Amino acid sequence: MVSERFEKSQFNWACVKLITDLALLHRCTREEMELAMTMVSNIAHSETPGVADKELFYPAE
Repeated sequence: MVSERFEKSQFNWACVKLITDLALLHRCTREEMELAMTMVSNIAHSETPGVADKELFYPAE
């Protein structure tokens, strides 16, 4: 079970890297970049199930 979860996590972060690399290399429009960042956010959020956003994020100072 741990191995399966680890493999899924590795796959998710590989997807994040691919999306960000392609977005940067493609010189996306604003709308395309927003879509790419939304995809990255959704993948990253799936890596922290059950954790409240307040526990992960804090206001920038």
